[in-house]
Formats: sequence, structure tokens, C-alpha cells
Amino acid sequence: MAKFFVFSALLVSFSFQAGASEFAMRHAFFSADCVKFVKKHEGFKSIPYRDTNGQMVIGYGRAGLAVKTITRREADKQLYRDLTNNYILLLSYVKPKLNQAQVNALCSFIYNVGPTKFLRSKVRKQLNSGDIEGAAQTLLRWNKSQGKLLRSLDRRRKEEAKWLNQAA
Repeated sequence: MAKFFVFSALLVSFSFQAGASEFAMRHAFFSADCVKFVKKHEGFKSIPYRDTNGQMVIGYGRAGLAVKTITRREADKQLYRDLTNNYILLLSYVKPKLNQAQVNALCSFIYNVGPTKFLRSKVRKQLNSGDIEGAAQTLLRWNKSQGKLLRSLDRRRKEEAKWLNQAA
């Protein structure tokens, strides 16, 4: 775990040079609660499987890894790297000040939908216009897979929206 925080600090330090320092100085880093939340909702599988969208994933629902097996430790490292990258995405593309709960909600949301979908989303546009409540309401609509409502995804979005609506 300590190696992760050193790695994360290096990435955040690097992001300062990329012009994101103002955001980082005003915002919390994702917390252990975020990691637990993602693990709970994604579940762990050591071999590749198809998710609800038909994508091949492994570990904690991670797509794009060309491996036949993954250990829990390797999956944990990948999850921390992905959440750190999601945080850096927030540093670069979300303007308003976010508190710990909001950072956790958005890092989890980005982990689940992917960075490209987040960047193109109405959620990000509403955040940047200062409409946190509207962003939370819009986030609730991301509860379907292939057009079908998934109760597990609906529960996840409700928890993320609750975090997003938490005042500083």
C-alpha cells in the first residue's frame, strides 16, 4: 500500500507540471473508501470474463488487459493505477472545487464508464458549470447496460450520486 501512495504522489507531482496544480491543491485524493466501493461493486475474478456489455474484463472489471490470469495483488495494483489516472483526469478536466466524497464518487464513476465516456458526458459539463446537483441527477441515468436497467448498477449510481451531493 505504501508503494501505491509513493507512485500516486509521483503522478500527482507530474500533473502539477502539466498545469493541474491549482486543482490538486484544492481537492482531496480518492480515499480507501473509494477503493473498497469499487471492489465491492466490481467484484474480483482472476480469469477473463464477459461483463454485462459483452467486454472481456479481468480482476476488478478491468478491460484491455491481455492476460490469462491475474492475482488479487496484481489486480489491486491495477485498480490503484486506474483510480489514480481517474483522479488525474479530474485534475485536468473538472473545474469546481470537489470534496473527498465527490472525488470518490467521480473516480468510481470514471472507473466504471471509462474516461472517454466521462469526458463526453453531460455529468462533466454540469460539474464544470457548477451544477453539482444536476450532475448527480444525470449520473443516476447511467444505470443501464445494453438498454436494460441493472439493479446493481442502479444501486451503485445512487451511492455515487449521494457522495456527489455531499457538501464540503
